[in-house]
Amino acid sequence: MSQDPIHEYKRGPLYSGPLLSDFLVKTKDGLQFNDFSPHYGSRPDRVIQGKSLMNTFMKSILIVPSQYTLLGSYTVVLYDYFLTLNDEINLMWRKRFSLINLLFFVYIRTDITHYASSLLRL
Repeated sequence: MSQDPIHEYKRGPLYSGPLLSDFLVKTKDGLQFNDFSPHYGSRPDRVIQGKSLMNTFMKSILIVPSQYTLLGSYTVVLYDYFLTLNDEINLMWRKRFSLINLLFFVYIRTDITHYASSLLRL
């Protein structure tokens, strides 16, 4: 039994190999895999191949789905805006102009511009 309870808890009783966090290093570009990998031994060519493969894998399971999630949420916001545009015109812009109308206009247009520009960047 290990003397370190945190280490024992992390690995668990059925631990069979290194954890994913053993391979990750935080860099300015995000998470990257270490140069050292116990699975590849000391051969640098295998380490580089392993890093490249794992970085591609991590990108495919983490980055691409998050872009689709952003696209979906932005699309829902824009869809909702266009559904309520008729109500906005009838309730806000047909009345006498006031400070509330101005604040509403600035808020809505800033928000919609942000979402539309974010969609174009994806």
